[in-house]
Amino acid sequence: MPTTVKWEGKIAALLHDPVFKAFNIQSHEKLARELCEIAGVPYSRGQEDIIGSSLDRVPLPYELYGQQIRVGMEDLNYFIHPISGDKLTFIASELYEKLKGEEQNYIEALKSKVKRLREANKENEKFYHALWWELGYLNEFIGFMPADTRVPNHSIIDHLEITSALQSCKSNGQIDASLLMFAIGPVQEIIAQARKTVDLWAGSYLLSYLAYKAIEKVGVTYGFDTIIYPYLRGNAFVYKTLQNQKVELLTKPVISDKVASIPNVFLAIVPTSQAKDIIQECQDAVKDSWRELAEEVKNKFLNHSSKNIGLFNLEEYKKQIEIFPTINATFLPLPTNVNSFKLLVNSMVKDDEFNKELENFTNFLEFVVANGGYSINTGSFYRYIFKLLTARMNSIKTARYFYPYVSDESIGAQRIPDDFGGGVRACVEIIDLADKSGGTTDYLGTLNTVKRFLRNILKEKGKLEEEIRYESVYDVALRNDANKEIPNTSNEQSDESRVLKNGYIGILIMDGDRMGKLVSGDSAPKIKDILHEKVVEEMQKLNITFEGPMLTPSYQKAVSRTLGMFSSLVRFIVEDKYEGMLVYSGGDDVLAILPADKVLKCANEIRKIYSGVGNIEIKVGEDLYKFSDGIAYKNGIPYTTMMSPSATMSAGISIIHHKTPLRVGIELARKQEHVAKEQIGRNAFSIAIVRRSGQIEEISSKWEVEGMDVIDKTYQIYEKSEHFKLSHRTFYKVFPHELKLMCENEAFSDKVVDFVLKKSEAKDKKSQDFELFSQELKTYVKNILKSTHRLNNPFDLILAVRFTKRGDTRGDGQ
Repeated sequence: MPTTVKWEGKIAALLHDPVFKAFNIQSHEKLARELCEIAGVPYSRGQEDIIGSSLDRVPLPYELYGQQIRVGMEDLNYFIHPISGDKLTFIASELYEKLKGEEQNYIEALKSKVKRLREANKENEKFYHALWWELGYLNEFIGFMPADTRVPNHSIIDHLEITSALQSCKSNGQIDASLLMFAIGPVQEIIAQARKTVDLWAGSYLLSYLAYKAIEKVGVTYGFDTIIYPYLRGNAFVYKTLQNQKVELLTKPVISDKVASIPNVFLAIVPTSQAKDIIQECQDAVKDSWRELAEEVKNKFLNHSSKNIGLFNLEEYKKQIEIFPTINATFLPLPTNVNSFKLLVNSMVKDDEFNKELENFTNFLEFVVANGGYSINTGSFYRYIFKLLTARMNSIKTARYFYPYVSDESIGAQRIPDDFGGGVRACVEIIDLADKSGGTTDYLGTLNTVKRFLRNILKEKGKLEEEIRYESVYDVALRNDANKEIPNTSNEQSDESRVLKNGYIGILIMDGDRMGKLVSGDSAPKIKDILHEKVVEEMQKLNITFEGPMLTPSYQKAVSRTLGMFSSLVRFIVEDKYEGMLVYSGGDDVLAILPADKVLKCANEIRKIYSGVGNIEIKVGEDLYKFSDGIAYKNGIPYTTMMSPSATMSAGISIIHHKTPLRVGIELARKQEHVAKEQIGRNAFSIAIVRRSGQIEEISSKWEVEGMDVIDKTYQIYEKSEHFKLSHRTFYKVFPHELKLMCENEAFSDKVVDFVLKKSEAKDKKSQDFELFSQELKTYVKNILKSTHRLNNPFDLILAVRFTKRGDTRGDGQ
């Protein structure tokens, strides 16, 4: 991949605006020069800064007339949430006011950190990577330092990164940039093909590992700031790459390298002249890494170095290497003027609505230019280029080339398919020596064979820092509270001969709602919603209006950064707080296995930190994170925005016995996720409970109804019912015909609750506490019935909580 990247230019780009620019506009250039001097590079700000500004923000009038609309820090009484457009007025009082008078202390700390990094990284390339990595950790409130006080919806970090990314696309003094999208797959099919928890982990991790190989190729060559999404700062994969490049860093990643944290798609800004070569080299990096893994596994059975490999068919194994993975990639240049943009659009789009929107936006740009705005440039049409790029990518996926796979091969004397699916022949016999019941044998194809050995191969090659030990589903079920007092009579850590009181686990699949609209910018805030009120007033005087949403790289970076923050913290909820096992956390997707009695509370907290609400607290080392008002606080200081209270998640949950095939639980959880989104209307959860008898019960609800947290309140009601020794049979006394009337008549609903409680054998029914409980239950029932849900009776969720806590009363061994 030939490159003409000038690392000193990228360093200057990252330093051309000090991160505290908004606090002292008059002297910010002087400070930038001082920082560049410390860094040992010439100060410069060229076309990349102008185009970066056009990409990042709304085009504004009066820029060229010496009559700029000015918004000083004294006027900045809020930060605008980049995703929702909400005005976060508390940021001014909790942060900006406290920083006034302390600027010099922070400036000196900034100089000291730049000097320290430069002394540790003598070469420009290494210093650039170190500076980029540490840029987000210069202080704990950097995410709220605005790039432009007139458009206070994005951090100065976003502008510095996009400017540096454009520097990578500079040739002969001109910016020639393209947007590039790259994706590998298939995703769900690979993850779902599993019998053991380690198979589940391996499917997710393999995709992350291979996707990162392509990202790494771009990041090392052009700088990781060229990647718009996913968010990479703080990622363990990137950290290891920089370590291998001998880059000296000050800050370690939060997320463990055992967690699959890279999604299967990335978006980057790259030089147009090299875009085709970049795609080819990214494809080669992915395929070469996959073949390398497959070859390592092949050597295990050829060298007889693994005792659990039985029969194998070498030719079939090698044939299947070529089937995986599927790779799709494309790029589009960012046009430099209106004419070149229209030519591109006309060659790709025949949509009247799209063309009308484009015409309105072009008129808006030209009107701003006529009133002293900067000229239209490469950054002006980002939103539409991204839409065209996405459409092209979708077309490529639809018309993708399928590798012609036909096989009549056998393993031993048998012609059998891969036990886990995938539409291929089995070519390797793997004996599970850890299974004390006599040894389970899996007949697998190449992909699933590599998955089974993936953790060992990566550990042997030094690709993993820590030993990956994914516990069995039995071990997860053992952590149900009902099993805590069961003695372990064996010396082994996991003695699966013990009979469990509650042998159930919960498989949790979560996904952000309407992510397509979020990433595409269709639900991005409108222009008027991201401007400071003084700017809005001036634009109204000129009658400048454009009602469309404003998609910019800074918006996409905000989404990506928030998802990166979210995914890095999910582990601490799943594993530390609720004793589960995180399989995958990348972007807005979560896959985890938990004790059945903890999965509902865990899901509820995950969706709250995603939105940044609920006052949820997470302890990470010495740091305390708290989530409220759409943002994350770190040690009491506003740290970064989360997805916002208006951005929601949906969850699918399957409650299965630990002896139920894992694939069944995953398929059920995924089905329930679709129910939550499509039938309940998103911002919801859906549960499938599979009893040992084979009976399946499905329950769905919104997370909140009439301001009531459904899961929290259900647990409270359950615990109080246990306190009053209310038999679970009490909750079965509502008949289907009564349910319809209860939905229509609140007074009748209250009477049903009174009847149910009166007929119960609860204790202390005449006490004041029981009367309060009765009123609380009535309110709960009425709220539940208002939710879009599927219930046989209004007490279904209470009974579900009871089941997750107790399991089948028959016990695990029956």
